Amino acid sequence: MADLSRYTIGWICAIDTEYTAARAFLDEDHGSPEAIPVHDHNAYTLGRIGKHNVVIAVLPDGEYGLSTAGVVAQRMLGSFPNVRVGLMVGIGGGAPSQRSGHDIRLGDIVISSPRDGHTGVLQYDFGKTIQDQEFKVTRSLNLPPDVLRAAVTKLRVTFEEEGNKFPEAINAALSKKPRLRRKYGRPPSETDRLFLSHVVHDPTNPIETLAPDLLVPRPERGEDEDNPAVFYGLIASANQLMKDANTRDKFAADKGVLCFEMEAAGLMNHFPCLVIRGICDYSDSHKNKQWQGYASMTAAAYAKALLSIVLPTKVENEKRLAEIVEVGLQNVFETMSGVSQSIDYEILNKLTVAAGAAYDSKESHHEETCLPGTRVGLLEDIIRWTQDSTDRRIFWLNGMAGTGKSTISRTIAAKCAELDILGASFFFRRGESDRSSAGLVFSTIARQLAERRPDLRQPIIEAVKNFHDISSKQISEQFRQLLLEPFQQTSSLPTGQEQILIIDALDECIDDRDAESLVALLSELVKPELFGLKLFITSRPDVATKFALGPIKGSYQEIVLHEVTEAFIDKDIETYLRATLSKVKDRWNRVPGNALREVPMDWPAEETLETLVKHAGPLFIFAATVCRFVGDFRLGSPQEQLEYIIRIVEDRGIGGNMSATYLPVLHNLAKNGYGFRMENSHQLESFRQIIGNIILLEQPLHAESLSSLINTKATDIRRIAGLLRSVLDISEDNNPLIKLFHLSFRDFLLSSEAGQFRVDFRATHKQIGLDCIRLLSDGKALRYNMCDLQPGDGLSRLDSQLACRQFPPHIRYSCCHLVDHLEQSGNVIREDDNFHRFLRVNLLYWMEALCLLGESPALTKIPGRLLRLIEVSFPTKLLAAY
Repeated sequence: MADLSRYTIGWICAIDTEYTAARAFLDEDHGSPEAIPVHDHNAYTLGRIGKHNVVIAVLPDGEYGLSTAGVVAQRMLGSFPNVRVGLMVGIGGGAPSQRSGHDIRLGDIVISSPRDGHTGVLQYDFGKTIQDQEFKVTRSLNLPPDVLRAAVTKLRVTFEEEGNKFPEAINAALSKKPRLRRKYGRPPSETDRLFLSHVVHDPTNPIETLAPDLLVPRPERGEDEDNPAVFYGLIASANQLMKDANTRDKFAADKGVLCFEMEAAGLMNHFPCLVIRGICDYSDSHKNKQWQGYASMTAAAYAKALLSIVLPTKVENEKRLAEIVEVGLQNVFETMSGVSQSIDYEILNKLTVAAGAAYDSKESHHEETCLPGTRVGLLEDIIRWTQDSTDRRIFWLNGMAGTGKSTISRTIAAKCAELDILGASFFFRRGESDRSSAGLVFSTIARQLAERRPDLRQPIIEAVKNFHDISSKQISEQFRQLLLEPFQQTSSLPTGQEQILIIDALDECIDDRDAESLVALLSELVKPELFGLKLFITSRPDVATKFALGPIKGSYQEIVLHEVTEAFIDKDIETYLRATLSKVKDRWNRVPGNALREVPMDWPAEETLETLVKHAGPLFIFAATVCRFVGDFRLGSPQEQLEYIIRIVEDRGIGGNMSATYLPVLHNLAKNGYGFRMENSHQLESFRQIIGNIILLEQPLHAESLSSLINTKATDIRRIAGLLRSVLDISEDNNPLIKLFHLSFRDFLLSSEAGQFRVDFRATHKQIGLDCIRLLSDGKALRYNMCDLQPGDGLSRLDSQLACRQFPPHIRYSCCHLVDHLEQSGNVIREDDNFHRFLRVNLLYWMEALCLLGESPALTKIPGRLLRLIEVSFPTKLLAAY
């Protein structure tokens, strides 16, 4: 039986991959201890490295939700009382920084080392954060033991002189255990991909676009460079994984952080240890497990090299860790809670949500809230309703298009968040598939409630664990599993305050029946004194009128936005115009070279403001569009652009409607110098093709993908769209994503008011459908075993790089939305037409592609949708074929 007091080095691992790598580097394996205290559930391996007896510990399988690295340490020190030096060895996420010269790559090693007043590991609050929010450093932790820091310095000098021998050491370890080579050997270098920071992985789409311009270019390492390399500096530790490239870069720039991980902060002050991390990902949203095995090996190889130069006598002089850890036991248990919470977040991340639907999502960071001094009375009424005790649990704000409903919703959401009474929000948006249907409303709301309501978190987590595909179920089932039953398992609100659910732009839900079901179901949650919830909804008037006669009749408070006193609306619009145009003026005057065309300080004149307010009527969208148009300096100076707007609306006598908002922008296409002539029928048709596609797509596309879909030059798309930046939301890059600022522009172009710019709804949908068929029928996009899977392979074996090449965005779009466009074109499937020929050849390949794209729930509905489109006179034999 091994004498447990002989073991002086404590080596802690968080996961079994790290544990396996650690065992591979033992010089002698002493096996497992035969007798340890009954309360110690750690898995141990005892052994020797160099002249040191080492105990390696890892959490037992299945305890991820119960314990943390701190608990592993606590148990270890209770069973091995003579442990004096600790190592935390495993994997972490890298923080490469070209500006700082930290060319960190997958498989490299980061050692916790004091820097700039910090002690090697710094703890920060991660919590419920999203991309681009501020993170707060909460404390800097104790230094690693002196004996280890001295050894790090010595080893660093050796590596500088001779290079490290880690590839050879890893190869030697794997040669003794050849079964490990496949998982723990070095992956191919082409799988080491560092995405540009703005490229964010869509959790609903497992396929990454691997266009070269989305990756950071990095040269191959030379023969005189270590590979893997070792970096020394700060490691940031929190209670949740870092999955945000922008925040990663901010920490790298501001604090010099090299690596992110989760366990060390719970140990450093009470378990003196050196933190050694092998880099397995880049702390961004593109995480995968391919490099975890090799990164664990590189970290373990460094740990062995370090111990080989530490004298046993130096270790014996250190204080026993059991004496130290007793003092900080309370901190260990706090860390337990933090890591347990991080596991919860991992489970919640499996819940499919609608990207951009929450008011504070990164996709909506540029969306405006109400300008201070505007909508004052209305906002006060709504906030008063959120806090009053009333039987009217639903507040319905309705108004015609362009009156500013969504801006008010965002303002209310922000105010409720500030007051800590926001439960969840969902902003519908037509033209973005996840946000234009009710299919993901309840899963998106549940995800937010789980973050904001601790009492709901565990019931929602259990629902996700028990029904892993819950996001694909009918909305009534989602509601029951994700919201109703979790609420029934809770008592009252912990704070005693009621919370607000916000549903914006309900009229943009494409299925009226789903919209009705959604409101009916949510009304069950907001019954008085049941779950402490209220519901705030916005929509156009026709939707609100429909519900006024339904089951919630008389149970909600209503304000009709366009019926608010005209004087109040005019004053708010004037305030908005005055403030926003003043910013435009200041921005123009600061541009070098504009000195001779400087906008005067008294611009715009009071008369001009009065004219704009008069023509705006009740439409805030008019004011917002004018300000964006005037603020687009590509079109000319602000003075010239504003004079042009005034001239157009005055000469044509348009105002108080969408014509005043959008016709000046469209007629601006024909101004001299833009190469566009309205008398040129070919150019008008090109406009209708490009802009018609943009406004009727089921999901926004980047310019290059749109070019492939509609078979039009990307330069033409960028040129025409670029002249419409006041109505189109265009990202600032070479391959911009193009979206609508407001649905009313789509509605206007589909109406007779648009005149020669009018887009034919059915004809455009038909053409998009034909373009989808063209792309999918070329024999390359759809074919037998298009992703080279072997019999029995699951989707987990799908090579993401191959899948990205096989399904670039325009092909993915065509697969997923072909039926949508066919339905909306009003056409039917006829024998031997384009769609019938496509189905005859490609039906099974198309079904396979949808499965590979993770669209199995949609796939199950396609046969029924197709049957409804088959012409009545279609021969019986063809009906049977489907």
